[in-house]
Amino acid sequence: MFGKDADPPAGSVDSDGNLIPDDDGGVERLRRRLGSISCFIQELKQTFSRWYNKKYERKGYLWSDRFKGVIVDKDETQLACSAYIDLNPVRAGIVERPEDYRWCSLGLRGRNPGRSKKLLTLLYILDDKIGSFSRSESSGQRIDKKSFYRYRKFVYLCGGLEKEGKAVIAPELLDGVFRDHGRLGIGDMFRFRVRNISEGLAIGCHSFIADIQRSCNCKFIRPRAFIGGNYLYATRVLRM
Repeated sequence: MFGKDADPPAGSVDSDGNLIPDDDGGVERLRRRLGSISCFIQELKQTFSRWYNKKYERKGYLWSDRFKGVIVDKDETQLACSAYIDLNPVRAGIVERPEDYRWCSLGLRGRNPGRSKKLLTLLYILDDKIGSFSRSESSGQRIDKKSFYRYRKFVYLCGGLEKEGKAVIAPELLDGVFRDHGRLGIGDMFRFRVRNISEGLAIGCHSFIADIQRSCNCKFIRPRAFIGGNYLYATRVLRM
């Protein structure tokens, strides 16, 4: 199914091991299977478990719980579930702030709004009262930013609430977010791009990075913006 020479299975197999051929050679059934998130998670977990058990000479289950999918309503329900997920690394004591977690959607919304729009559904929160949403996406970037600021405040507010046996967001961090009205400062944006600073080879304006790439005869890589606007960029690598 996955190898270079693999073909779609010709059909399904019944309980007696008899092949029941598909009219189209299994293409449509394979398409449905590969389009199923449940099948994808099943194959991912099983394949990784077999590899891990073989490598470390162990047996049995590797994952604690079975995969489950939950249908979530829009607006308030989506907001609460999104905040709950973004706060998981904080509650587990992995990070102090949700944005510090590498795979946090809140961090992605802040450091790379363009990419987050392709991967995430933005919650258009009209004001600080939870429940005020805009279903129209024609309001533009101004509403996008304000919604992000309000969502960030909401996540921090939830993270500051005490939960038995769980870590919380420190009061000083919560106060700082509310003092800045949910906005990200230049320091936050630099912190988001620390990998660009530690591993990068060029930091400056867009034209500066382009000149460096041309002088080094390097392949062009799109500069990444540090902060909003068009005056500070970085590129992580300069490939020859």
